[in-house]
Amino acid sequence: MSTVKVDDIQEATSGGGKVFPIRAWCFWNTTSTQFIRDSFAVSSIIDETTGTTSINLENAIAVTHYTVCDTLQSYFLGEPQPYIKSNSTPMSTAVVRTATGTEYEGGTSYSDRDAISMQVYGQ
Repeated sequence: MSTVKVDDIQEATSGGGKVFPIRAWCFWNTTSTQFIRDSFAVSSIIDETTGTTSINLENAIAVTHYTVCDTLQSYFLGEPQPYIKSNSTPMSTAVVRTATGTEYEGGTSYSDRDAISMQVYGQ
């Protein structure tokens, strides 16, 4: 297999913008024993407290203004809206923090989940 190394990628169209590839992604479980199901550019995860996880990146991101997309699967019909949020203030170039639980009228209840994923995009 060959490896292609470039400094920048741009769209081929006239005036095409810069393309920012995914920097890291992780799919993990926080119920019982917390573990990574699969990942890219993630060195480890830390179970901080019930419903909160720190995801350690293998390579620090150059800037703290990156984007995180996250998902949370829920297997229970009729369950209140699953809740996930990423990042804390201030944002870190080496760690992404998440919190999961259930959002209901009047607040949020933090809880561990069995299928959480996140993707990091940026420079």
